[in-house]
Amino acid sequence: MKKNLRIVSAAAVSTVSADATTGSNYTEINLGSTTADVAENPVDVTPSFTLTGVSHNIKGSLKGTISATFGGNTYTANLKGANGNGDVIIRGAKKNTKWDAADVLTGHTYNIDIKNVGFNFGSANANKEVTIASSNSNVTLSRMTVRYLEAIGSVLKSKIAIVERILTIYLLLTENILLNPASFFYIF
Repeated sequence: MKKNLRIVSAAAVSTVSADATTGSNYTEINLGSTTADVAENPVDVTPSFTLTGVSHNIKGSLKGTISATFGGNTYTANLKGANGNGDVIIRGAKKNTKWDAADVLTGHTYNIDIKNVGFNFGSANANKEVTIASSNSNVTLSRMTVRYLEAIGSVLKSKIAIVERILTIYLLLTENILLNPASFFYIF
């Protein structure tokens, strides 16, 4: 089969702090000893999450989305699993212990791993090589995965899957000042 489209993706790692930051556009991203040029066909991945800590009889929760901007359009990520959260894992930052979202505590740092994130860029973007990146200076790209999109006869599959891509987000829950659940919201 002919290989028509190559997706180059990277896992994103981000540290969330209470300070306000602004995103910047970069033409290259350093991946260890390799520099990836993202000036042509960049895909800007922008996760947005709210992690709410447990308070009294109110359970904690994790809500959010992952979107990508490509060619002036915004696409929402496809997450596998029941209700789109089967590949979302919350871990304690210090002990790497797995947590249920309902049990997260204020004043603790958590890592959120999201595996098997996929975007559907449509058949209009066939035969384009794209680079998955983030314009936020807090995001560090680490792991790359290549996936080829193949043509079947003259019909091109429009679904582009980014496999084995892990997005890790570091969240620190703020102290609960009122009797409401503590919530920390950050868009990057």
